[in-house]
Amino acid sequence: MDKTLALAASGLAVACTLSTGVHAQETRTQFRTDTAFTRGETFVEDAADPDIGLTLENAFDSNNWASLVMPKGHGRVWRLEQQFRVREYDDRDDLDSQLLTTRLQYWTPRGEKDQLRFWVDAGFNYRDGDHRYSRVRGHAQWRHRPDEHNETILSLQTDLYDFTDKATDGLDQTRWRAGIEQRRYKDETFPVNLAVRASITTADADADRFAFDGWEVRGRIWDQFNENWAGEVNFAFAQRDYEGDFSTAEPLPREDDRWEARARLDYLVTPNQALYAEVGYLDNDSNISVRDYDGMTFRVGFRARFG
Repeated sequence: MDKTLALAASGLAVACTLSTGVHAQETRTQFRTDTAFTRGETFVEDAADPDIGLTLENAFDSNNWASLVMPKGHGRVWRLEQQFRVREYDDRDDLDSQLLTTRLQYWTPRGEKDQLRFWVDAGFNYRDGDHRYSRVRGHAQWRHRPDEHNETILSLQTDLYDFTDKATDGLDQTRWRAGIEQRRYKDETFPVNLAVRASITTADADADRFAFDGWEVRGRIWDQFNENWAGEVNFAFAQRDYEGDFSTAEPLPREDDRWEARARLDYLVTPNQALYAEVGYLDNDSNISVRDYDGMTFRVGFRARFG
């Protein structure tokens, strides 16, 4: 984990540099956590060996972010963030993983109705005690809010994956994703909050069987019913078409049609702390037998923000 420690040290140095000239009372720290018992995907996705079938698994999942928020005046903000995520699986110890990510964000307004957001991050994934992959990500957003009830978000993101585990050749890849999201916030004439997002993705991998083109549509409806209760419904449909033959056992390009629906109920202990329960269904319909799976999903846990 030497690279990870070096990255954290570099992040501390960046924070000291960025905070120079910022009044102490303006700079603040923030901590977010989402910890739950879950049933869902194992997050191996295309990194799984072709001989291993994908299934839904029970797990303990704790996703934590510590942030240093540094306002620079006139609506400009720097954010230095550190993620530590742990996943422990009931029946698949070989998939137990840790994800460490250091992220630097910059937000700046453009006029009264627009905002630009940029961030870069570096992540390191460890599975079963071994370094699995490194990932570098760049992301840019343009947000336009013509009034308090509507918002449009355009985004562009790139991910560079470097897999240190070479047991499966050809996994190293570069992904590009472009998306648009439209939000409609609740008011006297609109009873809920609504967001719809569409995106396209292309991935260029060392091996054609891991390279793909795809698209996705996501929707979200959410509302706070009263002081203590809130709810949310999510749906998604996605399609991926891969370039090369999947394996010698199944010598054809992989094609996936995937849909998912989830509903969640929150009990608000405080405005920034909630107990929640979520249930859903996921179906990954693939022409490759070991990538075809479906079933019920759930997530029961605690979500909080401090600072």
